[in-house]
Amino acid sequence: MASSSWLRKIKLARIFWLLLALGALGVIFSFLIRNNPELLGQGRNETASAVQESDSSSGERVVDSSRNADSTTVERLSAQAPVSTSPNKSKPVVEVPSVVASPLDRPDLEVRFSVTLTLSGNQVLHEALFKRDELRVIVGEVVASMPVSELSIAKLRESVRDRTSALLQRGGVQNVMFNGFSIESKK
Repeated sequence: MASSSWLRKIKLARIFWLLLALGALGVIFSFLIRNNPELLGQGRNETASAVQESDSSSGERVVDSSRNADSTTVERLSAQAPVSTSPNKSKPVVEVPSVVASPLDRPDLEVRFSVTLTLSGNQVLHEALFKRDELRVIVGEVVASMPVSELSIAKLRESVRDRTSALLQRGGVQNVMFNGFSIESKK
């Protein structure tokens, strides 16, 4: 009788450890998917049809205004967005994908883009990766605080750099690159 109760405890312990291991795997996979939406096919290609590069060597961009609400604003902002051929290999970078926000005076529009932050050093990289969701919110708040008439890549770059550097305690952001920048009407 004592041996069957002992075997039952061993079986329960095995089940407990198996469930614990599966839970840990679930947490790891959810973290990877949340921080890398490209794994699910989301991310940079999300707005690729709205803003397309015509010639990557010259840095020109062609705007498909059929999907955009205000094509003149999109053309102005898209012309200002630099085309990054290769990120700075000597400094660590963090990608903040899938930022969506509405400008202050136009709640009917959505500004969609991703941001690549060049950090001041390796000590900031872990903190920035840990706070990636907070960085996404801050970048969205920067866009939401500006009216469409004041939106420019230079102003956005400066505001995003200042606000994200204030969040990161171990260092700062040296450069901000915008990728897949588009303005669309809400559906």
